[in-house]
Amino acid sequence: MRSAPSSPTAEPTATPRVFTDLRAPTSLEEEQAQLHLALEQSRTEAFLKALPAVGENFDAAATAGGSDRTVWKDLPPDIRQHYPSELEYDLELASTLTNPRHIEQALSRAGMHAVPNDGITAEGRNNCFLISMSQHETSDYSSSHPARVDHYRDILNTAPDLNLAANEKLSADSPAAHALVDLINGDPSVQPKLKVIVISVSDGVVHQDHLGSSAPDARTVVIWDKGGHFEAVTGPIDIASHHGN
Repeated sequence: MRSAPSSPTAEPTATPRVFTDLRAPTSLEEEQAQLHLALEQSRTEAFLKALPAVGENFDAAATAGGSDRTVWKDLPPDIRQHYPSELEYDLELASTLTNPRHIEQALSRAGMHAVPNDGITAEGRNNCFLISMSQHETSDYSSSHPARVDHYRDILNTAPDLNLAANEKLSADSPAAHALVDLINGDPSVQPKLKVIVISVSDGVVHQDHLGSSAPDARTVVIWDKGGHFEAVTGPIDIASHHGN
């Protein structure tokens, strides 16, 4: 692991084997890794295709602009009386606008699931994005990789250009999140490089943020943003284990 947040410019001299290679595997272990990667990418592609695009399968008013939302003070009295307080109304509204039903349906159809984590490591909290990325990096979803996560967090926290506080949450489009993905992709042992898609629901619409590699042979991985809590998305529970890079 490196001690700086920037990725090295040097590339490995040997041509890495990636899932687009048509060469025969040189060992049973390599053959199994190639087959697992191909299956993973097929499931991921099916999941992303199953997600509704903006305007699909949603109420007409459920747009990114949030025009269907009615604030508490504008509620008619006969509707307001059904809520004990403004807070109760706001909580119900937030739940409606971030309803994960479409994502859950797409996961089910593709035979995938989100891997729970509590974001906690020995040295801190709010590390759910780092845990999810470490699981994708290693292809080991049975662990939260606390030592690796704490190492990455230390690198990000000490990077002068990120101004990241201890235990500060990362958002999908933050400089720290991009720095983490670049840090992981800068490791020559990470092959193929990761193309990270972070999915979320806001105002009833599924959104996607893209980070990492744009190479055609990159490995596409998905992280689910559940309203500020991140979980890695992977295949069936019975095979979602360590397969190595």
